[in-house]
Amino acid sequence: MKYDVIIGLEVHVQLKTKSKMFCRCSASVWKAQPNSHTCPVCLGLPGALPVANEEAVREALKIGLALNCQLLNRAKFDRKHYFYPDLSKGYQISQYDLPFCVNGWLEVDGSRIGVTRSHLEEDTGKLVHDDKNSLIDFNRSGIPLMEVVSEPDIRSPQEARLYAQKIQQIVRYLGVSDADMERGSLRVDANVSLQKPGKWKVEDGKVLGVVNNELNPKVEIKNMNSFRSIERALTYEIERQLQLFEKEEKLSQETRGWVEAKGITVKQRSKEFAPDYRYFPEPDLPPFVFKNSYFEVIKKEIPELPDQKINRFYHDYALEIKEAEIVTATKELADWFEGAVKAYAQTEKEGTTYDHIDSWKVKLIYNWVSGELLRRINELQVPLGEVKVTPAQLAELLYLIDKGEISSTIAKEVFAEMFKTGLDAKKIVEEKGLKQVSDEIQLREAVREVINLNPKPVADIAVGKKEAKGFLIGQIMKMTSGRANPGLVNKILEEELG
Repeated sequence: MKYDVIIGLEVHVQLKTKSKMFCRCSASVWKAQPNSHTCPVCLGLPGALPVANEEAVREALKIGLALNCQLLNRAKFDRKHYFYPDLSKGYQISQYDLPFCVNGWLEVDGSRIGVTRSHLEEDTGKLVHDDKNSLIDFNRSGIPLMEVVSEPDIRSPQEARLYAQKIQQIVRYLGVSDADMERGSLRVDANVSLQKPGKWKVEDGKVLGVVNNELNPKVEIKNMNSFRSIERALTYEIERQLQLFEKEEKLSQETRGWVEAKGITVKQRSKEFAPDYRYFPEPDLPPFVFKNSYFEVIKKEIPELPDQKINRFYHDYALEIKEAEIVTATKELADWFEGAVKAYAQTEKEGTTYDHIDSWKVKLIYNWVSGELLRRINELQVPLGEVKVTPAQLAELLYLIDKGEISSTIAKEVFAEMFKTGLDAKKIVEEKGLKQVSDEIQLREAVREVINLNPKPVADIAVGKKEAKGFLIGQIMKMTSGRANPGLVNKILEEELG
């Protein structure tokens, strides 16, 4: 392209606290009766005074640490003034020059994207529109909202989507938010502009500063309610700006909304500048002064994060990076996978600790988790937390294969029943009579019968057509309802065919 694509994201994360940011109203407002979770504080009535939610502050600091931010020892809240129907008091309590967290970064698909700041604020109300009216629900007003502002380091719509997904994954690992875009607990605004090469000082893909002040205006995009929408909206907006420049038409700094049904962005209003908000320190809330010892306590509460877990699974379990990314997609799935590894290592046959389990056995568990488990979860739309099969039950199923009691084919049938009922593999095998047939006399009779019934494939084998042997084995397995021991069948067949 003739232009550099410059993208920055503002990711808003609703924190999962019991009460709102500055009052005691419940923050559990999903599907609640409109305006049923409100009080004078979150409605901004005269004389109401805010009190900061300590748990929200702790969760904000956790997010900052997870994003490799510097935590400031001195921080404060500010008033951000703007007039919009969903903001009843005419200003939002936010943070400006002294937020809790600054100067972080996030690794996304091999690129490091800077995080300018991660600050805490209160959410606004929600506007509900129909053909004739616009209604306001203030239940959401005052819910703790963490805003993560990236540096303009993102270079493509695809990278923007991955960055937003990474933040969602991290906050879910931390347990501080559901980060559900459908419910609005994760919302993303994008800023995008096209600049002539040389306008920005760039080193290793990171913007270090502006070479001169003659920059093209940036456009903010709102109303993107899915990760797919983020990518589509940015792709459209880049093309729209490119066409304007090619026609030598003027581009204005503005806020545009994404219209999903039409696949376009439309102008909403002129883009505000920082002075327009008339920031000043919140007079009803004192500044925060943190000791380093307080930060150390918060650090100890940070769990193993996705990138750390991927790295450990790569080194300890010899998984490929892509495989490790699949089983660490969520903390719950990673714990399930590792639980199965530990349980499999403790079986009688293994007789060792999970730290030293054979890599091929770890790979076997990975294949079952990424294959049978995730396939059924996706097909039936069942959350992992509601899956009836436990990691220990999968380990027991694999142990039955190890002992030769069932074949891999039968094991899949057993797993389907386990997923449906939650019963142990051994019980299902016994009740359904699925135990593998390893009686040599019985199998030899079956082999001879199949040979007698299929003279042509036998003749083909005699002239070197090896694929015919697979056909005979298939017939033997069919005759035994898939329960014949495959290794023993192959051995007997070779003996009978000479």
